[in-house]
Amino acid sequence: MTRSTHFILFIDEPKDLDFLKCDELLPVIEDFSLANPNSLSLLVVRELYTPAGYIKLQVVTKDVPFTAAYWPYMCELEIDRSVKIDRSERIVLFDFLVPDKTPILQRQKNKPALKAENYYSLNTDTVFCYRCLTWPTMAKEWLSRPRPFGWPSSDMIQELKSLGFFVVRKGHPFSSDIDLEWRISLSLQERKLITNLTDVQHKCYVVLKMLNRYIIKLDCITSYHWKTCLFYVIEENNQNVWEKKNLFHCIQLCVAQMLKWIKCGFCPNYFIPKENLFDGRLNNSSRLISEQILGELLNVGLHWFLDVKGNNICDFVRSRGFVEWYQLFQTNSAKGYDQVVYCVNTSIIRAALIVFKNIILSRYGFRSKKQSATFITLMWSTIDRIEKSGPITKHTLQDTKYALSLLLPHIYTCLASSISATLIKNRNSQIRDFLLLGSFTYFMRGKLSGYLKYLLYAMEFYDDCEWWLDQMIEDEIVYNPSFCSCRYIKSDAIVTLYNGTNTPMMEVSTCVLFMPNELQITPDALKYEMFRFVGISLKKEDRENKFCLWHYRAVVDSNVLYFLLKYLIKRKVGRIQESDDAVNCIINMMDVKNVRHRDVAYNIIGWILHSEFLTPRALYYFKTSWEIMNSWDLGCFIFTEEMRRKQYLFNSAKIHALVFLYDIWVASKTHKIHYCFHCLVYDINLRKCSKCKTAAYCSKLCKKINWKIHKEVCKIVRTFHKQI
Repeated sequence: MTRSTHFILFIDEPKDLDFLKCDELLPVIEDFSLANPNSLSLLVVRELYTPAGYIKLQVVTKDVPFTAAYWPYMCELEIDRSVKIDRSERIVLFDFLVPDKTPILQRQKNKPALKAENYYSLNTDTVFCYRCLTWPTMAKEWLSRPRPFGWPSSDMIQELKSLGFFVVRKGHPFSSDIDLEWRISLSLQERKLITNLTDVQHKCYVVLKMLNRYIIKLDCITSYHWKTCLFYVIEENNQNVWEKKNLFHCIQLCVAQMLKWIKCGFCPNYFIPKENLFDGRLNNSSRLISEQILGELLNVGLHWFLDVKGNNICDFVRSRGFVEWYQLFQTNSAKGYDQVVYCVNTSIIRAALIVFKNIILSRYGFRSKKQSATFITLMWSTIDRIEKSGPITKHTLQDTKYALSLLLPHIYTCLASSISATLIKNRNSQIRDFLLLGSFTYFMRGKLSGYLKYLLYAMEFYDDCEWWLDQMIEDEIVYNPSFCSCRYIKSDAIVTLYNGTNTPMMEVSTCVLFMPNELQITPDALKYEMFRFVGISLKKEDRENKFCLWHYRAVVDSNVLYFLLKYLIKRKVGRIQESDDAVNCIINMMDVKNVRHRDVAYNIIGWILHSEFLTPRALYYFKTSWEIMNSWDLGCFIFTEEMRRKQYLFNSAKIHALVFLYDIWVASKTHKIHYCFHCLVYDINLRKCSKCKTAAYCSKLCKKINWKIHKEVCKIVRTFHKQI
């Protein structure tokens, strides 16, 4: 069976992202006639004692509901770990059906969200769910309830009805079947209502959230409660109330409504009024405290704004009547707004990178079995599906097109470079050059990543390449914040956010990758990166983990790749000073820390210096590359225990070192090597090993200490030299 998964992104705060991961492998139904004829379905069932807003999911096939008698069949399907038998002898879903036995989805503590804190300076909640395409029977009252003021409109009601509902893995806190129950979620409907609020209504919601965070500060009242409160207040009041001059009055209406609910201990779900959103949250003590705080808010009026520290609200209130102060705060507010928008935009870019690298490339790389033609065909079909796609999960066509368009530049670049790597082997130069020229359009659609990779197969035309390189805006390449989704490095999180919020440009540079089938057009320095997995023993499941597959590609920051190409091309056309300047630019960028793949950058610097016979300096950068790949700084929450232990080994510095040693021991390039093999001190006057005539030491002590390591190598080198 093919697993179809959709992600829905909800942004609550600037640094909080909520993901709803909908698995459509199993459809949720309330009518047998809608059952999947070729597979299993999940039937919504309830008992008299099942709390409002909660259901059970009975496993069915066609029109056959599974009972205890079918348990051997569950074992045969290997889904017995995800189902249980309830008190009515029904086989009901206990947990998600997943293809592997990862513990990450096991039902624990009745919490549906998988949390990832401080992930690229963001807190993310991922909620896994199933979906029903019809309106929930339990919420029929909402469709026809009296609405004297016409909100929401009839058209909006019909649109919301068509969105169906989700079920998330959460039971009612007071239920005896808490581990078997699933909660009905109408997140799409709530999102639609929020995005259609008027300006005043939206400001009212923002202020209520500020109140909750900075003034109320109680666990029993959440942002979700205020969202529900706002919906009810809008529905029950004339639209004329929602005018700019009445903003504070609207806030008071919501606070008064919440106070009524607190006093009676019942907050009704907006779509399912019989469900009490206070269940499990509000006790006698918290009720008394909440009553007191909300009552004081209604009495003090606007003065409570002076206690809101967030977003400088209290300063704005104090500045009223002082023109200069007010203008200053407005300027700072505009800057803060730009920063928040920037953070949101870049988080979306990062999400697109994750989908492309960890899902699309991983899946296609596996399906193509390293066959370039198959891989290219799959990439072509992806572009075609994106261009012809309709709305996903009932999002608007415009939203869907925009979301998918974020993937296109990466797909275009990967497609064009894969084609080029295949065609460059063609012996017929006319056919080769014609087809390579045809791929130019797709490289250009890949933006900066495409511009840089286009240079690679064209590097035989050095003058043309130099002209092309000079057309790029170097300052933007250097200073635009560098983003990647390959791995999470703890020290990068703060730096990335700082770079993003302190640049006037709303652009980012993403890392560039070369697949194994693109080896023909990969720069020599990056070919080492393609094989950095050599020498590391991993279990099969670790090698095939989608989050680890990037280790089997060459990946480099755009800015580093730009200066590597500049170094190579300027060297070819005889502009030595500009070539040296390019190397210095890479070194300077490492100081600014606008590089995510720092180990790769250091290895490239070492490769360049080694090729220029500056071996001692090259050794320093290879050593630095190895040191920065430490286990403390590497974020490993997505990997297995084995990957946690071995991730730092994925560094091509060890391969560079092998070439380095070959040049010393076998090629005997000793005339350029003037450093101690033990302490690495640079000195022209060194004592060489009397046996191999290659290793050198600054003192007898260094030679004595290093002898245990050098002994076997010395024997191999002497034997080799005798043979030649």
